[in-house]
Amino acid sequence: MRLPCLPCQLTEHLFERRPRAGFDLVAFNIQRGRDHGLRPYNDVRRACGLGPINRFTDRRFNGSDLSSVYEFTDDVDLFVGGLLEPGYQGGLVGETFSCIIATQFFLLKYGDRYFFESNQRPEGFTERQLRQVRQVTMAMVLCLTTDIRMVQRNAFRVPSASNPIVDCSEITKDLGSLKIF
Repeated sequence: MRLPCLPCQLTEHLFERRPRAGFDLVAFNIQRGRDHGLRPYNDVRRACGLGPINRFTDRRFNGSDLSSVYEFTDDVDLFVGGLLEPGYQGGLVGETFSCIIATQFFLLKYGDRYFFESNQRPEGFTERQLRQVRQVTMAMVLCLTTDIRMVQRNAFRVPSASNPIVDCSEITKDLGSLKIF
């Protein structure tokens, strides 16, 4: 089965050094998920409060013929099911991967007593310092810590007319007012 959402450079030519000797990222990720004991796609959907997919003809599978690979919908691997979902609310990933990503960000923020906004430790930032930290954007972090020269203003959104790609000098010009850096 070939996933229509991935280019053949990832499914046939990954790490290819000579013709027809590439690897398949999808196969790697499916096997890695099984090796690590990731729950099947429908189990993760249930954990996210989303309904399970009961038919291979469900529109959320984007017309893929998974019945040629899986006997039951509850057997579908998380990576496969997640890749086949249409983008959620105009995003790049579907509702299952959106749930996983949102949960991970939530746990990173609220599970880390050293997170800059945490109130779990008395030696945290002052309110003035917090205001300054909150001015730092992901685009700023990318410009300051990588070799990229251009990035969209909101690095978490796809580039568009309302989120144009600009030179990093535009993004980092406001750093002079930040005193904690």
